[in-house]
Amino acid sequence: MPEDNLNDVARWRSLAAEALNLAAQMNDPASKQTMLNIALGYEHIAQRAERRANADKIGKKRRPLDDGAIGLAALLPLVLPF
Repeated sequence: MPEDNLNDVARWRSLAAEALNLAAQMNDPASKQTMLNIALGYEHIAQRAERRANADKIGKKRRPLDDGAIGLAALLPLVLPF
């Protein structure tokens, strides 16, 4: 995968939103949980890409991203009741 794709925050957020939307439509609890995990994974990648982009803009050394669940985690309660 070209590095440009790895750093495309909008692309990763779009994939996360698509996975979250699919999870909301699922009735099977195991499938829904799997899709939610995929959505969170995409959001995590987006956050890392965003951090890389911001670090490159200001010339800072890249730091490891905190693995805390943020971003899509706020939306999970909307699709969790299953």
